Amino acid sequence: MNIRDLFSTDICVRANAEKIFSTGQMVAILLIIIPAVCFMLDVSVLDTNVFLIARLSAFIPSFFFLVYSLTFASRTSYGLNVSGVLVMHLGINTMNAVIIYKIYTDPYMSVKLGFFSIFIACMTFILQIIVGKGIRRWLPATMIIPAFFLTVWMLTAGLPGNDLTTLSTYHFFLFIAVIISIMEDRLERKDLRSHIIEAERNKLELRNKCRTEFISNISHELRTPLNGIIGLHELLKETELNDEQKEYLNYARQCGYHLLEMINDLLDVNSLEERKITLKLEKVKLVDLAHDILRNFASVCKKDIEFIFQSDLDENTAVLTDPKRLRQVISNLISNAEKFTESGSITLSLKLNESTPEMLDVLFSVTDTGIGIPSEKIPFIFDRFYQVDNGLSRKYGGTGLGLAICRMIVDIMGGKIRCESTEGTGSRFYFSLKFFID
Repeated sequence: MNIRDLFSTDICVRANAEKIFSTGQMVAILLIIIPAVCFMLDVSVLDTNVFLIARLSAFIPSFFFLVYSLTFASRTSYGLNVSGVLVMHLGINTMNAVIIYKIYTDPYMSVKLGFFSIFIACMTFILQIIVGKGIRRWLPATMIIPAFFLTVWMLTAGLPGNDLTTLSTYHFFLFIAVIISIMEDRLERKDLRSHIIEAERNKLELRNKCRTEFISNISHELRTPLNGIIGLHELLKETELNDEQKEYLNYARQCGYHLLEMINDLLDVNSLEERKITLKLEKVKLVDLAHDILRNFASVCKKDIEFIFQSDLDENTAVLTDPKRLRQVISNLISNAEKFTESGSITLSLKLNESTPEMLDVLFSVTDTGIGIPSEKIPFIFDRFYQVDNGLSRKYGGTGLGLAICRMIVDIMGGKIRCESTEGTGSRFYFSLKFFID
């Protein structure tokens, strides 16, 4: 038995501990009443007490378990409770085995009683499986041990072949009961694991929902006063200030806009994760949109970077897309490239993959000559809040949400974003999207 089996068994027993205990009490009461009644019938009807030891083998464990369940059980472990229930099952199977042996070896007993005792023993196997929820893994042992000794006793007693053939019915039902018990145990544990997994999944979903709602609410609460602060900075900028005050005010405005950008990214991530964003399709010329984005970055960049635009699309071709979301993806990729490129070039490329009279398949790519990304980090760069290197994040800034937002937007638009990079040489981010031609 491996560790996984032990763990699943422990979970199964713990989950059914109360049912095992209550069923055990019911079985104990029955095993006290039935052997006592049967013993009185043995004496009054059959005029024999040959079955006394057999009756006691079921009566004594049941009596002690019932007393234990009413006194000490609440203060002991569930393992001891389960052991007590299994001892009772062993007791009832021992009783049946001893009765069968006594009937077939006693010359004064009727053969009909032998058939009846074997039938009772076989029905007992089935009843044990029915009431054995949570302990079916160990039930075969409580059945096989008495059956083994019964078989040895019967063979050494020198019984005729007819009696041994009749006993084979007992073994047949024993085999069937063991197989059913094993199958029921596996199904029971499998079902329990499914319930546990489902409960854990629901718990995680609830936790994620609470986290998302908290981030969304707190982001909205932060954005409102922050907009007020930025607005006051703009008003203060129009007043008479000396050079030092203007410098401090400019720093404050930059910090405010940076914080506002972070809050907007958090809101975007939450909305994208919950699929709350609906694409608003408009008529757009892709070449003009992409070229305009690149020109904006080139006009404000203070680094020694050459911004290159490449396209093999017809400039006059208009498609239906969400320009705001497409602009957001391209802008995030160019901004990321600019952040990690000190000199060299950044290339925005639009390449036509496939064209039909109704649809265009366009490959967008942003290539830079920056610091690059280690190959082992590439599979994780589109995860939320992931930073390739904490030292670089402190140097270059950023929250680790930009690429995650790009991935989610591209996914919603029906594409897949990928990355190719060589550390120290540069990176290339690319994705393909299909557009209906207007």
